[in-house]
Amino acid sequence: MTWALPTIAIAFLAYAAVSGRLEGTPITAPMVFTAVGLLVGADTLGLVDPAVRGEGVKLLTEATLALVLFGDASRIGLRALSEKVSIPARLLGFGLPLSRSASRSWPTV
Repeated sequence: MTWALPTIAIAFLAYAAVSGRLEGTPITAPMVFTAVGLLVGADTLGLVDPAVRGEGVKLLTEATLALVLFGDASRIGLRALSEKVSIPARLLGFGLPLSRSASRSWPTV
């Protein structure tokens, strides 16, 4: 587990270095990070082997969700959002309470 943080940091830096060139191609960030995860995971190189129910995985999941939502929100057009406000309102109206109740039932290790 000592190589987990440096491996993840190198993956992020490597993606940041080539993300401009990947823009406009069918290769997306989730595809790249899934491939990196499969490569450095426990079944192949074994550099990253997180405990599935550990606090680190929960923190990583929450941070990833925050980054994805922030990235999506930064690309949305305000005019488009104001024209179709009912869709995000419905999604947030159901999603926020469900995610809150799910976080209360998260198993502790």
